[in-house]
Amino acid sequence: MTIGVKSKVCLLGGVALSLAGYIFLNTQGVWAFIVATVLGICGVGCLDILRLDVGESLTLRSVLGLYMLHRIFGILGLWAYRSMLKTDPKQAQDKLLMKLINTNKNTKYGIDHNFSMIKSPEDFIEQHPVTKYDHYEEYFDRVIAGETDVIVANSTPTYIVLTSGTTGHNKKYPVSNSGANKIGGLEIFKTFLAANYILRKTLSPELKLLKTLDVNVIQDPIYTDKGIPMGGLAGRFKMSTPGTAAPRMVLDVSTQDEALYLYALYGMKERKLNHIMIPLASVGLKFFELIESKWQHLCDDIEMGTIWKDLDIDSKIREELEKQLKGDKIRANELRKEFNKGIEGIGPRIWQHLPMIMMISTGSFKIYGDIVKERYIGEQIPIVSHAHAASEGIMAQ
Repeated sequence: MTIGVKSKVCLLGGVALSLAGYIFLNTQGVWAFIVATVLGICGVGCLDILRLDVGESLTLRSVLGLYMLHRIFGILGLWAYRSMLKTDPKQAQDKLLMKLINTNKNTKYGIDHNFSMIKSPEDFIEQHPVTKYDHYEEYFDRVIAGETDVIVANSTPTYIVLTSGTTGHNKKYPVSNSGANKIGGLEIFKTFLAANYILRKTLSPELKLLKTLDVNVIQDPIYTDKGIPMGGLAGRFKMSTPGTAAPRMVLDVSTQDEALYLYALYGMKERKLNHIMIPLASVGLKFFELIESKWQHLCDDIEMGTIWKDLDIDSKIREELEKQLKGDKIRANELRKEFNKGIEGIGPRIWQHLPMIMMISTGSFKIYGDIVKERYIGEQIPIVSHAHAASEGIMAQ
């Protein structure tokens, strides 16, 4: 954090505490007490920020926003974690299963499979077959064609998730926002909060206000005859998380090599990152391979505040990004020094305080994670499989 931003935080905290004291001592009434309390909390928060490790490139607004976000998520995460510890897993699963069955018993699928006659999880196990994708394919095709109440009641598909096609051809899974919210939107959010709390408590227990690098390459969707977008799972969530190093506009770059170059550029500009998040270890390997092959161009861009002229991106995106970029010769030379030592173990050398890289590196993705660890990050930076995710996993939504 620059001296200028640090001074502003200190000044803001002092003003807030002074106003809180004045209101508390000189006015009466419930509202005056509430205002004084809020100002006092804000002032204490500003003073608390001064003791934290804060990213050099953060503005006053982003520092305050990140601080509030971390504090709120910390409280909610602890609540979600304790709530889940008190929950019996089997009981929760049985409850969710019966909710799914009862919610969808009047759909075509529910009628075909006698959901109205299923009164317990044991009934379901006994009456419903063990299935594969082809069991559902006809129903999915009917949903995609525009038919309603086929599998999920009272929901219209907003997106068709396509699998990667590793088994021979792309499978299609229709999903809807309304379906997810009806079935368990709150539980999904609680799971996210609890998982984030556990990760932070285990790998990065000390609060730091640093940028993150959230790598997300979203290819342009294709559309069904009914105008429903189809694409990979990541394409369903085209959003930029608060505090991420790369501007939201990078999400509009739909070609993988170009997007990864931009993520690398913005990530390498930061000396410290709170984490790197990449959906899959296969993409993570390509990310580090791109850094290995293009590090000289990346360092030049960081020094000059430019984007490599041969990078094939839309001219408007290039223009907007270059308006925001600022040259940093010192950082560029720091990076060159490390790259000239060799590529092995480059990760912890250019991001010396990186607590974790979050990417799915289990199952068929383990081989990619192993290469990333062996060649680029060693044992110093843990790889965390933050979710057990697959396109098939969102079928109930």
